[in-house]
Amino acid sequence: MLTGLSLIILIIVILVMIIGACAILKWHPFLVLVIAAIVLGVSAGMGTEATIDALLQGGGAVFASIGLIIALGTILGETLEKTGAITAIATALLKKTGKEKILPGISLMGAVTGIPVFCDSGFVILSSLARSLSKQSSVSYGAISIALATGLYTSHVLIPPTPGPLAAAGNFNMAGDIGWIMLLGIVVSIPAIIIGWFFARKLNRQNEIHPEAGIEEEVAPVILPRFAFCILPLLLPVILIAMGSMIPFFNLKASFNSVLIFICNPNIALLLGVFTAFLLPGFSQRKKWNSWIQHALTQAGPIILITAAGGALGAVLKATPLAAEFENMIAGKNFSLIIFYPIAFLLSAGLKTAQGSSTAALIITSSIMAPLLAGMPFNHVAEKALLVLSIGAGAMVVSHANDSYFWVINQYSKLPVSRMYRYFTTATFFMGIAVLASCMLLSLLF
Repeated sequence: MLTGLSLIILIIVILVMIIGACAILKWHPFLVLVIAAIVLGVSAGMGTEATIDALLQGGGAVFASIGLIIALGTILGETLEKTGAITAIATALLKKTGKEKILPGISLMGAVTGIPVFCDSGFVILSSLARSLSKQSSVSYGAISIALATGLYTSHVLIPPTPGPLAAAGNFNMAGDIGWIMLLGIVVSIPAIIIGWFFARKLNRQNEIHPEAGIEEEVAPVILPRFAFCILPLLLPVILIAMGSMIPFFNLKASFNSVLIFICNPNIALLLGVFTAFLLPGFSQRKKWNSWIQHALTQAGPIILITAAGGALGAVLKATPLAAEFENMIAGKNFSLIIFYPIAFLLSAGLKTAQGSSTAALIITSSIMAPLLAGMPFNHVAEKALLVLSIGAGAMVVSHANDSYFWVINQYSKLPVSRMYRYFTTATFFMGIAVLASCMLLSLLF
């Protein structure tokens, strides 16, 4: 079996192959990751049988830990979208901030609504509301679009239950500690949201893109659900999952403790959120539930498969001598986990910039880093959560022409491509750097 420098060179070749196949050949990441895992195992001298065993066990383990969570999170987002809850939440948030603070309000609106909904879907859903707000204020539609886009983008890569952070958590065996990623993800999102707002404000001074330039849609007036009801399906799983991370700190009776552990499990918490969301429009809409679930699963399916394939690659990598050699290298040495944050960031940023998908960058990077750091002593689970968020920071850098989200913003905002690069792409670069810096600073507390 290959060891040392030969194995490192092979892994670098495999990584280049992954980037080339995704970015140049436009192959689906699922197929690329499966092929990469097989090529790595066989080329490293593991043998065909051992390679297949590692591939199946690794993919199955990740699917078991995170597959249902991704599916339920996607169903929750789809239901909130179809019931009008997302629009109701956005409208209520903007009423709280007021028109005089419309840009920070839009940024916050994007960040909150981006937690359960894919960022591209969220932008399409809220673009009509953003256009209406622009007409009622002195703020340009282009600036509002940048504020909305960066807010959505931040949550998309940093805060579960969006699929990317969930998948990365699964690769690091953190399915039971998602609450920490949620809580710390919210904290490190703050500087990213502020940077997005800064670039939106900067664009607003140009004041060239008006609402009339955007894509007009005829939207029939609808009666939106009440904000308190709309926010409940989103807050319920978040609160339960966060509580689940805190249970060890409380001295509870065994019977109550077991019940609490059950309902605070991320799978159960999200399932409760889904059923709460189903009740928003009442039972009159129950015939539509199946179509909502079906549409959500068509979105979740590829992500679950890519996540499982990433887990398979990670398992094959862990089965090679590299993981053991790396563990021996750091054993007994006073390594701080903080040095791996920028490494994870750079790998994720390279993948994001090359192939365009933030979710794929999160999955591939975490599948590579997790087995290498399996033997690393963590002082606190928060350190591992911050490592996941450092990968998310890299997955923000940068969104440009090979990212479908870039073109969604371009088409709906009618911002010229040159301005997209100047105000959105540049913003994503500084957002990622700010999140990485925040992760490194927070790690000093643990």
